[in-house]
Amino acid sequence: MSTLEVVRVNKTYSGTPILKDVSLTVEDGTVSCLLGPSGSGKSTLLRVMNGLVNANSGYVRLGSDVIGNRLVERRGVTELVPLGSREQSRQRRKIGMVFQQFNLFPHMTVAQNLDLGAHYAGIGSRRERSDSIDRLLDLIGLPDKRDAYPGELSGGQQQRVAIARALMVEPEVMLFDEPTSALDPELVSGVLKIIKTLSEQGMTLVIVTHEMRFARDVADQVVFLADGSVCETGTPAEFFTKPKTERARAFLDVELHTASAHQDTQ
Repeated sequence: MSTLEVVRVNKTYSGTPILKDVSLTVEDGTVSCLLGPSGSGKSTLLRVMNGLVNANSGYVRLGSDVIGNRLVERRGVTELVPLGSREQSRQRRKIGMVFQQFNLFPHMTVAQNLDLGAHYAGIGSRRERSDSIDRLLDLIGLPDKRDAYPGELSGGQQQRVAIARALMVEPEVMLFDEPTSALDPELVSGVLKIIKTLSEQGMTLVIVTHEMRFARDVADQVVFLADGSVCETGTPAEFFTKPKTERARAFLDVELHTASAHQDTQ
C-alpha cells in the first residue's frame, strides 16, 4: 500500500480554471473527505486522481507511480511523459472509483457486472473471481442477488453493487464521488455503512460528500475546496468546531443548517 499525493495540480476547461495549484496528501490506510460547495472542483480532482482526466500541470503520485505519466530528467529538468494505454490501465486498477450514477450494465446479472472488469484485468481464475464475488456480495449485504439484474434492484442496492464492482480489481485506493447523491434518503445509510466498513478494514479512501455527519464520523482528514483551490485541511474536530477560513465557516453554516432543517421534517 502507498501514500497518494496530489502535487500542484492545475486543470482548465475552455479557458476556465477548475483546479488551481491543488496539493494534498492522503496517507496509506486513512480516509480523506473532500468538502466544498458545488462547482469547487471536487469531482474533477477525483478524476485527475485516477487518470480519467489529465491535469494541465502538476501530477498525482501513488507510491512510486505517477498516474498516467512517468517522470523523466532531461537536461536537469523533470518532465512528465505520458504512458501508453496499457500501462495507464494497469495504474488505473490501483485506484477504484465509484460515481454518483451506478453505471451498471442492465443486460448483465450482478455477478456478470462484478466479473467483467476483473476478467479483462486478468485478475484471478474464473473460480477465484467467483469466490471474490461471493465474498463481496456478503460484504455489501446482498448475498442473494448474484443472479439478479440491475433493474430488479433498488437504487441503494445498485450503488452497493457498484462499490463491489470497483473492489473486484483489488485497488489500493478507493475514490467515491457523492456516492449517495442519487439515492432516496432512506437508502443512504446502507451505502454509508459499507464505506465505513471499508474504512474500518484499513482501506485508503477519498470521499466527496455532502453528508456532514458521516464525514465527521469517518474521516481522518477533511479537505475543504472552494473555487478550485484547497482552502484548508484538518481533522474533523478542527474543521467542524474551529474552521480557519471565513469561506469554510459560511459553508458549514449553510450545510449544517440544511441538515438540521431536514431532520426537523422527518
